Amino acid sequence: MLQETGWDKSKKRFEAWWNHDVADRVLLQVHAPKSDPPPTPPPCPKNLEEQWLGVDYRIAAAQWTIDRIYYGGDAFPALDTHIGPGTL
Repeated sequence: MLQETGWDKSKKRFEAWWNHDVADRVLLQVHAPKSDPPPTPPPCPKNLEEQWLGVDYRIAAAQWTIDRIYYGGDAFPALDTHIGPGTL
């Protein structure tokens, strides 16, 4: 029998929350700054186009941000493109 992982339990909590219910406990997401974050941010983008549309810059900036945050409880890192309405 496979052991249920933390993510499996978390998925059940998200589904229960979505259905206005509670699984084994309430859904709880904690985001806090890490005590030992990476010191150097990615280099500044050269222009606005690179800042908003440059794939390499956007990935580096997102990774730097994710690496600086502690995700507790049912929290998890996510990336949003922020390039306008309707983007996925």
